[in-house]
This record gives sequence, structure tokens and C-alpha cells, in this order.
Amino acid sequence: AGEEQFELLDLWRANEKQMRKMKRGSQADAESSIPFREDEDDYQEPPPHGWILNPDGKIRVSWDLGSLIMVLYDLVMIPMQAYTLPENLFLDFMEWTTRMFWTFDIFFSCTTGVVRADGTVEYDLKTIL
Repeated sequence: AGEEQFELLDLWRANEKQMRKMKRGSQADAESSIPFREDEDDYQEPPPHGWILNPDGKIRVSWDLGSLIMVLYDLVMIPMQAYTLPENLFLDFMEWTTRMFWTFDIFFSCTTGVVRADGTVEYDLKTIL
């Protein structure tokens, strides 16, 4: 009956340029902050970071979803190692898959940018390691 409608202040609205940036994403800074940082007077485009991954990028998010699946699998299968399980091609495959996944995860973790407290992403390898 008495629902209030709130209107967004112009200060919080993204302009057309900022909306395009947000839609396509960015590898140079946190995707949520770069359109607004470009409007700052002292903003400088960060140098390319080559093979360092954006923590909000599609590759890293996909890898993290894979990590979730592997954790759930390990959550069930590690306690099952207390019992003698029959030889099974699927179990052998998954045993090696999880080993390789967690080994590669070390590399992925060491090559993913770090989000700072102010929302910017640090791509310097020395800082990450």
C-alpha cells in the first residue's frame, strides 16, 4: 500500500563510457572499480601484466569453481581411503585428476593478482609471491 520509491543519485550513475567498460570487463584493474578510476585526475593506465591473472577474470573464476568440485570430491573420498575400495577405473582417474589439479593450483595461486584493501588489483609478481 505505502511502498516508497527511491531514486538513484546522479553521483552513483555510471555514464555511457563507464557502462561499456563494465560490460566488457577489464584486465587492468578490478572490474568493478576501473570505470570510476579512469575519471580521477591522477589515474594512469597500469602496465600490461602478461600472464598474471585477474582474480575476477573468467579463467580464475572457472578455476575456483573447479576447486569447489575437487574439494567436495576430496571431502567424500579422503575418509573413504580408510577402507579397502575395489579397483575402479573412475576412482583411479579421479585420484590422478585431483593430484594434478591441486599441483596446478599452486601455480595458478602464484600467478593471480592480489586485491588490495582499496579495491585495486596488484599484478606485481614480487608482491604476489
